[in-house]
Amino acid sequence: GKMETAKIATNILRRMLKRCHQNDSNPFPTTKTFNITMNAWAKSGHRSSGIEAERIFEVMEEWSRQVRSYTSSAFHCIPDERSTTAVLNAWVNSRHKEAPERAHAFFEKMLAMGNDTQTNVVASNIVIQSWATSGRGRAAALKAEEVLRSIEQETKDENRPDVLSYAKVLYAWAQCEKLEGAGDASKRATEILELMLSMKEIGLKVEPNVYCFTTCISSWAKCKGVPE
Repeated sequence: GKMETAKIATNILRRMLKRCHQNDSNPFPTTKTFNITMNAWAKSGHRSSGIEAERIFEVMEEWSRQVRSYTSSAFHCIPDERSTTAVLNAWVNSRHKEAPERAHAFFEKMLAMGNDTQTNVVASNIVIQSWATSGRGRAAALKAEEVLRSIEQETKDENRPDVLSYAKVLYAWAQCEKLEGAGDASKRATEILELMLSMKEIGLKVEPNVYCFTTCISSWAKCKGVPE
């Protein structure tokens, strides 16, 4: 299965690293080498895939530090945004009960490092999705919106929320409404939709698409009553 192929890829990477430690004339793993291995775990969907991918990420960071001192090859082995998304996807695709928390914690760790080459809106959206699809109702919707609010403060366009970011948060509130049925979640979803429309008016590229409108409508359809 896919878990076995991820294990094989990891073992080959370990052998490659061992050879480099023994003789620095041997081929050095690059960023792509590590990213492919982490993506193998992300695709496996195994419960341990997030743990394994994050472990490889840490090995990558340590390897980069070790090699940087004596060769320029380290500059081809620095974690990038694909490295981050590989780890996040591994957590989201796993069946680990703490996947949303672990993905969110890893994302915040990358943000705290202050290196925006390792995070972008794609990474943010994966974390939002992990909460939106967790089935945890209001708590998950609030966490999804927390991520959204944090990236709204970004100054670079590639890091700011896009339509998909808002769409995933709308989905989180719709799922909350499905569980609660009191109308509060639908009201919040509508407020977010209105916000998107107002931002479009001032030139921001977050015009709601048909999915956004449909998600908001479906949220009200799940409602058992209109909140006061």
